Order: sequence, then C-alpha cells, then structure tokens
Amino acid sequence: MKKLLSAAGLLGISTALAGCDTGFAQAEDITAQIETEESTIVEKLNAITSKEASVQSEFEKTLTEDEELSTLKDGSASIFENIETRQTDLDSLKESSENLKTHLDELTKIDNEELPDEELTAVEDNLKTVKSTLDQFIEQYNGSLEEQEKYFQSLTAEDATYQTLESGIEQINGSHAGTNDLLIQLDDQLVQLQTSRTEATAALEESQK
Repeated sequence: MKKLLSAAGLLGISTALAGCDTGFAQAEDITAQIETEESTIVEKLNAITSKEASVQSEFEKTLTEDEELSTLKDGSASIFENIETRQTDLDSLKESSENLKTHLDELTKIDNEELPDEELTAVEDNLKTVKSTLDQFIEQYNGSLEEQEKYFQSLTAEDATYQTLESGIEQINGSHAGTNDLLIQLDDQLVQLQTSRTEATAALEESQK
C-alpha cells in the first residue's frame, strides 16, 4: 500500500510539472500564431489598398476603350475583377479576426502563476484593440465595395447622367475617408501588438531559464 501511495504522489508531481511546461508551451505557441495573423492582416490590408489605388486608372481605361460601356453592362470590365479581388482579401481578414478571437480566448484560459502576467496581459489588451478596429474596417469596407459595384453598374442605366457619375464618385470618396482613418489606427495598433508580443515572447523565454 505504501508503494502505491508513493507512486500516486510521484504521479501527482509529474502531472504538476507537465502542466507548468504545457502552460509555457501553450503561451509560446499562441504568441507564434498571433505573429502569423499579424503578417496575414498586414499582407491583406496592403493588397486591398494597392488594388484600390488602381481603381481610378482602370475605370478611366474602360471609359476610353469602351465608349458603349458594354463591359460594365456584362460585368467583364476589369474594375469588377478588382472589386472581387478586394472582397476575397476582405474575407481573409474576416477569418483573421476570428482567429484573433480564438487566440485571445486561449490565452486568457491559461492558468499558470509562473507565466509573465504583465506582458501577456498587454498582448491580450492589444489583441482586443486590433480586433475591434479590424472588425470596424471590415464592416465599413464591405459596405464600400457594395457601393462601388452598384455605382459602376448604375452607369449603364438608360437614365444615367453626368450627375450620376459625379454623385457616385463623391459617395465613394466619402466612404474611403472613413476606412482610411481606420487603416491609420490599425497601423499603429498592429505595431503595439507586435511590440507587446515580442516582449511577451522574451519574458516567456526568460521565465523558463
């Protein structure tokens, strides 16, 4: 009986140690995954802004080469492909936002008093901020893409006038100003997230020495 008790006691110690190691391993794995999401978000945001920058030139090319606007009517104009590409990138950002929520939940569930609490809390706070702003950007930009598609389609209507052209451009520019403000915020917030994540990673390594 004594041998069984000793074995049970050793098993308990072994489990506790494994739990400690697992806590550090989980935290390190999560911060590594967060870094991957950061890269994806930056990549997709850059891709969206790059494609958006070519909208004007693509539209002008269509007006020059297709006076009848037939490609706008049948949806084959390059501007629609541009919109579709940006929508695909926006969908990727939605997935990244969901992943950020998953990582945040996983991080907050780790229960280990030896983990660097201050650094990990900073990561959690910055994750919440980035996700909130990213979600706002996704919602607004999704609406902007819908407006752009409807606008370019409306130009082929029989009752379309120069006023249709002008008012549509003003509306698009107005929505662009809103999303651009969010982009500026995201740029700063992603830098803060990267900084806190790097500090947390270093603290995790230091805690295990």
